[in-house]
Amino acid sequence: MAVSNLHTLHHDLLFEVLTHCPDLTTLRCCILTHPNLWHAFSTSRRLILRLVFRNQFTGSSPRRTKDLVSSVHAAEYYITRFIHRRSEGTNWFDCVAFQEGLWPLLEPLLPEKLSLEWAKNMLTAYQKAELRDDALCLVKRTIGLIMKSPGQLSWEARAFARTAVRTYISAKLLQETIALQEAVRQRFHPWQAEHTLWSKDLIATHRNAGDDDRVLQLQISCWELYKTALGPDNDATLNWARAIVREYQRRGQEQEALAFHRKVRSMLDPRAAPSIAWSRQLIHMLQRQKKHAEALAITEDVWQHLNPESAGYRAWAGQLSEQYEAMGRPEDAIAVWEAAWIAITAQLTRKPNDNSWKYHARGAGLSLAKVYQRNRHLDEASAVLAQREGF
Repeated sequence: MAVSNLHTLHHDLLFEVLTHCPDLTTLRCCILTHPNLWHAFSTSRRLILRLVFRNQFTGSSPRRTKDLVSSVHAAEYYITRFIHRRSEGTNWFDCVAFQEGLWPLLEPLLPEKLSLEWAKNMLTAYQKAELRDDALCLVKRTIGLIMKSPGQLSWEARAFARTAVRTYISAKLLQETIALQEAVRQRFHPWQAEHTLWSKDLIATHRNAGDDDRVLQLQISCWELYKTALGPDNDATLNWARAIVREYQRRGQEQEALAFHRKVRSMLDPRAAPSIAWSRQLIHMLQRQKKHAEALAITEDVWQHLNPESAGYRAWAGQLSEQYEAMGRPEDAIAVWEAAWIAITAQLTRKPNDNSWKYHARGAGLSLAKVYQRNRHLDEASAVLAQREGF
């Protein structure tokens, strides 16, 4: 074709000439040969770059996965160099065209890792080029294909889903954000950490939207789900229970917080550490509300299930004794430390060379002597102190 005749060709024919270039170097040389070719390129720059980029890295569409993988890796390397070698700034519109060039070959492979990584990079290019509508279309279509795939979501699928959530939030698409977070979390079981993470993200979305009722509903439903699947004393279950208590308190619903706290505590083994921890917190909550008699009843209940080998045995003895004294029951306060003193010295009698029991016996003896002294049982206090010195 004579160069002098190019100006007579229709734009559509010039477009066809350019899109049949085998690579980007040939395209560049071609568009510099005549102003009409440059004009045709400028008019359809994105589409022409897309098609020529595909020609360069795939030729005819690869028939084997191995061919496509090698083509994609080569294309990724080219794009990376294109981004980093332009000191005057990256032309993200051209990057978009390059990414779109191979996408028709990669999209059918979703949710394969290769396709997901390409989709994530293409989304980044859209966002850098501020092509928000294109970014949303990519996210919606890709997420739809990912979620149609049965089974567990891969790490790459979860990463793209998180990117999609950020895209929806940026576009202020609340319902789409909630629907995606709900759909993703349903793909996991309560014993998987991802279920907790996506549940918390969903709750945060509702909270940011001001839907406090839905926040509490989700927290309660998660607690019930985890309680059934993992047991009431599982750490993850108890974490949800704590979140519910805090939510009630944040709303100023102290009675509801207390009622729920009691409910959780009633499901726990009274001898196990979780029950003791929940009891301690319940006591503090009751004391803040000046419900000292109820707080005392909880402490008494905990004390009944403890023995000298229990963690915090002396601390609980001291707390119960102090509560009795505050309630005007000095004899009961003394009785608690007398019982602890007898139980601990009995352990020391069985293990006379055990330094840890000597330490506990000296501590219990000192506490008993002090409560005797406060209540004017001076002879008894002196006797205990004398016995204590022998340990």
